Amino acid sequence: MKPPITKLPTSKSFLNLPILLDWSNLKHQAVVFGAPFGKPYSTVEFPNNQSTAPDKLRDASSRILVDPHSVDLDLLSGSTLASISVADGGNVPLKENKVDQHYSDIESAVRYLVERSIFPVSVGGDDGITNPVLRGLDVLNDVTIIQIDAHMIGRMSALAKGMDTQALCEERLKWRIFLEYIKLAYVLMGVRLSKI
Repeated sequence: MKPPITKLPTSKSFLNLPILLDWSNLKHQAVVFGAPFGKPYSTVEFPNNQSTAPDKLRDASSRILVDPHSVDLDLLSGSTLASISVADGGNVPLKENKVDQHYSDIESAVRYLVERSIFPVSVGGDDGITNPVLRGLDVLNDVTIIQIDAHMIGRMSALAKGMDTQALCEERLKWRIFLEYIKLAYVLMGVRLSKI
């Protein structure tokens, strides 16, 4: 499998990690990469501001990590973020506004990392990138997914309200992959802000 082609973030790297765009000789234990573009609910909304999320999170990331020795990864072993090798792998680019190809490239990026026993961390634009990430995990049989999202629609009855057919099919596909193909633990953290 050929290594994915990624592009330089428009901002600094995530947590000030080294940026590595050439994945052919990865020596890292984990790679954080941006998967900015999802399928919009409406074509007039494309690209939307969610596609800026990977770079916006990179910009803000230095505020969440003061010292890499202070973030415990495993309390029992005493390992910290500084004790593992992590790189920022750049962003999977959108080519010619072809979102289906973008999804395929995200899937390939995840699979490329997993097949080399490198832990993938995808930072997305919207929840549409969950499907290609899951498909890229198909070589595994026991997976834990942690999804941090501003909001998550978890019931099919809620999904049907306000979604076009394309978005509804994408959401149903995500849940089908969860339930049928992968033995997984699924952790969801989310916050939805509202006006007071």
